[in-house]
Amino acid sequence: MQTYAFLNMKPASENRAQNLSHQLDVAMHTLEAPDIDLQQKPLEAMHILFALEDAGLIHFTDSGIFIATADKRFRKRLLEWEKMHTELPNAESYDNWRYRYEK
Repeated sequence: MQTYAFLNMKPASENRAQNLSHQLDVAMHTLEAPDIDLQQKPLEAMHILFALEDAGLIHFTDSGIFIATADKRFRKRLLEWEKMHTELPNAESYDNWRYRYEK
């Protein structure tokens, strides 16, 4: 999968993406996740933050950046993420959870 992402290849159709995600046993969104490389593409991370801001999920305050949690579904997902990040025993278990998230 890393080679697939590394080559920055995208499936030609939704069916191909679904087939590939099924074969790899990962959520389809895993294949669509951006590869953020701050050394090679420093602006990409900023544009992801801009998109989160446009969606109303992050805001700036006097004390820094505030992650909006008014959306109950988003809040639930953030809390689940925090729980899994702290409770899973190792990085491999965490990666298995996140690559299959909402599969």
